[in-house]
Amino acid sequence: MPRKSKSAGKASRDRRHRLNKSVSHEQWLFSLLALVLFVLLVILCLWFAMENVTHPIMQLE
Repeated sequence: MPRKSKSAGKASRDRRHRLNKSVSHEQWLFSLLALVLFVLLVILCLWFAMENVTHPIMQLE
């Protein structure tokens, strides 16, 4: 009888390990996506800043 409960405990532990592994993988993907979006936002801001310096929208003359 103890053998059955041991295998059931191992199965639940394996399931929990797989769940934790998938959650950490999803967190890693989310962090990577957030980093890519942040870099794109910085590039976009720099591009707009350079466009405004080289081609001003409002000319005072």
